[in-house]
Amino acid sequence: MKNGFLIIGALLLVTVFWGCQGLNMDYGKPAAQFLEEDVAELGKNYLRKKITIKGVVTRVDVSPPKDVSIFLGHGIECDLGDVVNAAKHFSIGKTVYMDGILRKCEPGTILLEPVLERDPKAPFNPKK
Repeated sequence: MKNGFLIIGALLLVTVFWGCQGLNMDYGKPAAQFLEEDVAELGKNYLRKKITIKGVVTRVDVSPPKDVSIFLGHGIECDLGDVVNAAKHFSIGKTVYMDGILRKCEPGTILLEPVLERDPKAPFNPKK
């Protein structure tokens, strides 16, 4: 019986740390940082990893309430999930630093999901 609880506990810990992106989003350091114009070319090796992108907001879409996004130049979509109030403070033309998990990386179709806005004063060293 005691061994069964240990096995179940170990499996739960592995599941939380392996499958949960939340801890990585909140506390993990980005694997790489990019300027928006460089992500499509340099980002493919960072799929499913946390990255930072510096870019300019080109569009804010709050129409689908369960899938709110902001868009940066070069086809970059930053999915905020259902956090409409967070999306409303972004304005077109604003330069932002977004941390997120890179889900897609093709020219014209780049997706960060989920995302958080990064402090613009935090260190930023983009790959070239």
